Amino acid sequence: MGWGPIGRDPTNINQLHYDHLWQMQGRGAGVEIALWDIRGKQLNAPMHELLGGKLRDRIRVYCDCHSGAHWTREDYARRWQETRASGQLDPVYETSAYVSMAQEVVAEGYTAIKFDLDVPNPWKLDAYDR
Repeated sequence: MGWGPIGRDPTNINQLHYDHLWQMQGRGAGVEIALWDIRGKQLNAPMHELLGGKLRDRIRVYCDCHSGAHWTREDYARRWQETRASGQLDPVYETSAYVSMAQEVVAEGYTAIKFDLDVPNPWKLDAYDR
């Protein structure tokens, strides 16, 4: 037997959401977006029309800077081991690194930024809390 929504009417978004997607919490968001896309293509209408109409001509976007550097999965694993072995905080999580990244994206034209201030080392939680 397949996954719940498979074989059901993809344009019945509310029922699919009630029956299946809400149980997935945030993981169902991509599926719901795909369902709205299917409905929009069927009606030859953009999503904003399906959801009640356009509210504005422009929207402000923010740059999600995450935390730390932009590494591959392998880089993260390697750096994690190196940092853990040294017992030191990885420099990419220092305040100066966040300031530098903020300055870079502001220079690119962003007027709003977001950082995920992750705690990179679980044994340093207390230091971060202070």
